[in-house]
Amino acid sequence: MERKKRSGGGVPMERYVREYEEGLRRRLEAPGNLEGLRASHRRMIGWIQHERLVHLLVTLFAAAAFLFAAGMVIFLEGGWTPGLLGLLSLVLLLGYLRHYRLLENTVQAWYLLHDRMEAMDRYKLVCLDIDGTLLDATERLTTPTVEAVRKVAARGIPVVPVTARPPQGVGFLLEELGIQGPMACYNGAQVLEGEEVLVDRTIPLDVAREIWERVRGEGVSVNLYHGRDWMASGEDEWTGQEGRIVRSRPQVAPMEEVFDRWERTGTSPNKILCMGEPEVVLRLWKDLEPDYRDRLQIHPSKPEYLEIMPREASKRSAVEFLCRRLGISMQEVLAIGDNFNDLDMLTHAGMGVAMGNAPEEVKRQAGDVTASNSMDGVARALEKHLPEA
Repeated sequence: MERKKRSGGGVPMERYVREYEEGLRRRLEAPGNLEGLRASHRRMIGWIQHERLVHLLVTLFAAAAFLFAAGMVIFLEGGWTPGLLGLLSLVLLLGYLRHYRLLENTVQAWYLLHDRMEAMDRYKLVCLDIDGTLLDATERLTTPTVEAVRKVAARGIPVVPVTARPPQGVGFLLEELGIQGPMACYNGAQVLEGEEVLVDRTIPLDVAREIWERVRGEGVSVNLYHGRDWMASGEDEWTGQEGRIVRSRPQVAPMEEVFDRWERTGTSPNKILCMGEPEVVLRLWKDLEPDYRDRLQIHPSKPEYLEIMPREASKRSAVEFLCRRLGISMQEVLAIGDNFNDLDMLTHAGMGVAMGNAPEEVKRQAGDVTASNSMDGVARALEKHLPEA
């Protein structure tokens, strides 16, 4: 947009658009104004389109008149009448061409403002995966990501982590982000708000025993989770790695004792986590998933982690629960994730955004792809899909 171009009233176009944006921002601070502003904005766009059509028709008429006059001068060998007609037509043509270009710039500016205003409240819930998404490759929150999340939360839009992590691996991140509200853990098997458990889905204890018997000798670290309890038969490099990530340590006990105790107390796990080398995890996934697909959700959350959850638990089911709680639809959800366990959430949200570091199949099925977690992909996605006024 050229700085020297002016609107019909002599106001520089850049200043005109800027003043409109500032006025729009001030008016949006008052609740309940958005729909009225949208209607007013659409009417203005309609008026500008009408003016554009009029300008186009006059320009075409002036061009035709100029060509007619030029033809008369050529074929009738001059005369003051054709010359005067040609001169007037040329002046009219040049004038309307200038105004038509100005009007085109105005239309484009209004369309840009219109799109930004339409996006302001398109999404009423933001759901974020954590590992590989919210956190960078060093498992840290970057400053641009924190700032972007806080800006969204400050607008009254809930930002909810939806993760395979246990609750103790999420709480400290909420504190660092400076946000409050629910969190969906164990790939949606448990949804909490503070200490209140809103959703609690578990794997039947007899099925959990079966899984334990099948994987115990396969060279993986097997871990059971229920609520804030993390049970392991011993500590190794894998539990050490997971402990550093979630800032917690497992309770160590023989698994047979854990199962016996849980049977007496009526407890069963929200999740079973198998950690090991990528080739071992991949082999276990291919071995277990066909046999248990009717009873369990089994997905790798990263190459070294195989997550096993109740069949009815998923990130999508957790987001649907949150939507019912908030009284909104899935079309009003912006979801961002990076792996296969995020797919059902990404493909059913109003906008599902895959991280740049996601597998190609995940990116192919997502509605949009942002930068990687090492390049502040979450911040960029929030700025794109939830622009400020």
